[in-house]
Amino acid sequence: MKKNMKLVDVLNEGKKVARLVANRDLDPKNVKQKKESLKKCGVLTPAVIVNGNKAVEQDLEIVDFITGEVISKEDAHKYIVLVEGNHRYQAHLELLKANGKLEEEQKYKKEFFVTYPLDDNMSIMDMLAEINTCTNKWDTKDRVKSITVKENCPKLLLEINKLTNKGYSLNAASLWLTFGTKVNTSVINVAMRGKYLDPLKNDAGIERGLKILNAVKSKLGEDLCKTRTTLSGWIVSKYEKTLDADKANFTDNMIQFINSIDSDNVTYLQKVKGKKGGSSKENLINKKLNELWDSFNVSVESAE
Repeated sequence: MKKNMKLVDVLNEGKKVARLVANRDLDPKNVKQKKESLKKCGVLTPAVIVNGNKAVEQDLEIVDFITGEVISKEDAHKYIVLVEGNHRYQAHLELLKANGKLEEEQKYKKEFFVTYPLDDNMSIMDMLAEINTCTNKWDTKDRVKSITVKENCPKLLLEINKLTNKGYSLNAASLWLTFGTKVNTSVINVAMRGKYLDPLKNDAGIERGLKILNAVKSKLGEDLCKTRTTLSGWIVSKYEKTLDADKANFTDNMIQFINSIDSDNVTYLQKVKGKKGGSSKENLINKKLNELWDSFNVSVESAE
């Protein structure tokens, strides 16, 4: 088996190019950067490929790189699959397409090179993890997504993936869904290698967290829920201070509280900014929430 090959030679043999569904999504900004690099230097290192049938034998879903169509097990042998180099290949394709509008001397004429991995025995998912974790090229969202294609993926991780794909930080997603921060990058990195630590098995609070999150999104908007942990952290702090006997009613009480916030205070929470040399935005939000929470509880007790 040849190691370094011109992709054009592989294509001339009748092969097509596929990509792993488990791989990260293409980032247009990254592709643009790769285009500039390819125009200037060409491919400095070959992209890593495996045969399509090897991917499906390992229960990995693959799609045609151009059309995005899912490739069947019967057709997998017709493809080579890019494990690494997806952004470079997309950049290569876009540069070739742009040639149609350029003068001959301006055209992109670089070759795209591919190689099979040196270790033929390594599983593709382990390979993917090593390439993209050790080089620190993937962000947390990409790592989470790559794990969710596995059949035994924990339910909690599937829900975390939905949130991180919407722009939630891992810390915020963990707080909303577990009322804790034990699902961190270290836990995710271990999961990429097929080992699920105890924090990922904690799915008891998913329904509770989603109910409260949906109420907060509806009342205050989603932006405050995503990257900042102010709201989720504040809610968790109230849960931790709740007596065990009252925790069964916490979800309903918190949703009722969120829905009780009037429009003026909603606007304040959405737009408040920290003051230089004074209180931070987080502290101001916490202070306002505490005031509203105390007032809410007084009104509830009075009604009783």
